[in-house]
Order: sequence, then structure tokens, then C-alpha cells
Amino acid sequence: MKACELHIVFEQADKTFALGDTLRGRVVVDITKTTQCNGLNVNLFWRTHGRGDTNTGNEKSQNLFTGEWQPGHYEYPFEYELAENKTSYHGEIINLDWYLEATADVPWAFDPNIEEDFLLLSRPLAEDYHYRQRAQIEQRKRQKKSSSILQVIFPFLFFSAFAIFFFKDTEFMFDLFSPINEYFDQEHGLFISTIGKFLDNIFWLIPLIIGAVMLGFLFRYLSGKQVEKLLADLHVTLSKSEYQPGERIEATLSCTPQRDLTVENCYAQLIGQEVAVDNSGTTSTTHKHEIYFDEVSVSLPQNFNNQVPVSSEISFEVPDNIPASFSTGQNSIKWSLKLDLKLTRWLRWLNTTTIRIRQKL
Repeated sequence: MKACELHIVFEQADKTFALGDTLRGRVVVDITKTTQCNGLNVNLFWRTHGRGDTNTGNEKSQNLFTGEWQPGHYEYPFEYELAENKTSYHGEIINLDWYLEATADVPWAFDPNIEEDFLLLSRPLAEDYHYRQRAQIEQRKRQKKSSSILQVIFPFLFFSAFAIFFFKDTEFMFDLFSPINEYFDQEHGLFISTIGKFLDNIFWLIPLIIGAVMLGFLFRYLSGKQVEKLLADLHVTLSKSEYQPGERIEATLSCTPQRDLTVENCYAQLIGQEVAVDNSGTTSTTHKHEIYFDEVSVSLPQNFNNQVPVSSEISFEVPDNIPASFSTGQNSIKWSLKLDLKLTRWLRWLNTTTIRIRQKL
């Protein structure tokens, strides 16, 4: 048996607490021989784990005892006010858990320690969960994928038509890769030469694909800039920057058209994301996972008249049981309001506004 053994006992047996509660418990110490203790400390903190780097924070330490222990059984009470706004969270790529750790500083020996986790939830107490709207989120992913494909297909067709017209009377693109054929013919025989000829006839697609992707991004950027010129003072204004579950997010979209225009559609989206950054090795990788998605149609007149100001209200209800915003450096939950305004003639304006969701106390 060890000379010193530690245990943490929670007064609340299920170890589940709400913001604003008082966590009470005791550190139990069993001693089998005389032991000098330079400090018995209990530490309260949170720690993240998942696909991003590990972060810890909110460390609050209490010294419960300093002196000499004789063989026997000892108990030291402690309590903490749970006022920190980060609650327990178990998600897809990010997890945040709360812990109590007790450590005895014993000279010339390994320091005995014990760690226990507990749940810290918002009030009213809710089931610990990872908030998901599977059907809506999966539909959202399919829409984003289809949109991305279209953004590449149209520029690709444009570049293809340009290449066919420009190189129709020359063999420039094929001559560019003719050394491939010669190398394969001389070194690797007919079978490999056939592969070389195949590559010779498809490699001309590579610059087209690269150009199509670049043109897609350029088109989106220029489209947004053109919309901002046509709709002067185009902006989204939030009623406030911070909300809590149960409240409504109120925003206003306003602008002044510089000429008569036709509106195709306009949508507002409330989006929640987990973001985890992994800095392992010499590279940094950012992982993202969508945990909430809601979309509403913004009511706008179908036709904008020149110099007639336009204004429209946008409203979302913040669900009671969504996770609050938090950031620990490499791990965060982010909320945003996105606007997608489409005019005729392929003009489109995208705008993202960051929103902070705080815990409901």
C-alpha cells in the first residue's frame, strides 16, 4: 500500500452542475506512515481535446493543508463558485471537459495526485449533447457541393471553347508535350508509349482546369464588388453583437440602388461551426464541422428602383439548447449570420457577420 493515497469526493454524487452553482466536495487522504506534505492543493480547470491542439484554462487552486501527516485518515473540504462561462461540450471534432485535480507535494518522492471530471452545463440544466440538425446540415452540404461544381464547370467550358478556337489550326498544345512520347518510345517500349500518348492528349486539360478554378474565384469576387457599386451603402446591421438562447437575432439589410434592378432571391443563414487547429509538426491544419444551420428568405421587392432606399428586416430565434460561442486559441465554436443576395445577370453578394452566443444564466 502507498504511503499516501488521495481521493476526491463530490457532495453532489452525479457530478453534474449548472453555471452559478457552488461545487462542494472533499479531498480524502489515507496515510500509512509519517509523511511530510509541503502542500495539499486542489485545482479547478477545463481542458479541450479532439482534433485540435489541447488547451487548458481557468485554473483556480486552493491550498488545503501544509504540514506533517501521521498514519490515519484525513478529509479536507473545499468549494468553488462555478461562474466561468465555458460549459462542458462534447462535439464532433472538439470536446471541452471540466476537472478537479488534487496533488500532495511530498519531498523526495513522486507527488500523489488524483483527477476527476465533472459536467458543467448551462441553466436550466440540459442533457449533455452535441447539437445536430442532421437533415438540414446534409442538405446544406449537398447544396454547397453543387454550387462549387457549377462555379468550376462554367469557367471550364469558357476556357475549353477559347482553347479550341485559338489552337484549332495548330498543334501547339500537343507539340508542347511531344518529348513525353519520344522518351517513352525510346526507353519503355510500345505499352508505356501508349500511356505516354494518352497523357500527351489529356495534359492540355491541366491548364484549362487550373484556369477555370482561378476564373471561378475571380468571378465571385468581381460579382460581389459590382453588386456593391450598384447598391450603394449595402450593409447588414445587427441589433446587438451578443445573444443568448431564447432570444431573437434581429438584423437589417439596407441599400440604395444606383439604377433599376431586378432581384432574383435573397437568403439569410444562421450557421454554427466547430473549428479546431492542429499545429502538430511543422504544418498547421484547420478542421471545421458544421453543428447548426438555419435559413430564412429575406423579404425584398422584386424590383429595385433607382435612388429609392431599400430596407428589410431579418429575424432568427436562438434555440434554447445550442452550445455557446467560445474560443481557446486552437479550438472554438463560432456563430455567424450569412447573407446571400442574387441579382439578375449572375450578380451575387455574399456577406458574413460574426455573432457571439453567450450562456443562458
